Amino acid sequence: MTPALETLWASDDLLSTQYATCIENRGLIYGIHGRDDAGRASLRLIDPEQQKVLLAKGRLRICNAAKSRRQDPGPKDPDGTLVLLRCDPARYVELASAQVFTTKTFALPALSSGRLYGATTTRSSASTCGDDADHG
Repeated sequence: MTPALETLWASDDLLSTQYATCIENRGLIYGIHGRDDAGRASLRLIDPEQQKVLLAKGRLRICNAAKSRRQDPGPKDPDGTLVLLRCDPARYVELASAQVFTTKTFALPALSSGRLYGATTTRSSASTCGDDADHG
């Protein structure tokens, strides 16, 4: 018998994502709201307990996010740009960005042991993120 799932919160007005996975940090949720193909995608920070949008960074393309222990690589645009963010509930803090692919990347990235894994339709790769000693 499958156990019943309890819905903790639900709101398309707070966060409605097309397919991307959200990131939780200190009880807050970072996620992509809207659809790129409809021209309305944005990165949002929401407080699910207060049912409130805390921050919104608009005009993003399709992107995915991954969380590390130190800082957060994401969102990753389909053009292959990786953006390093700091989880800060008061403001959007972009620490760095880099072009890691030269073609579109719709596959979800994976972050493991200081390496970022990604793929395009023609190529897969792994990139080192930060000092290996800081991960593990």
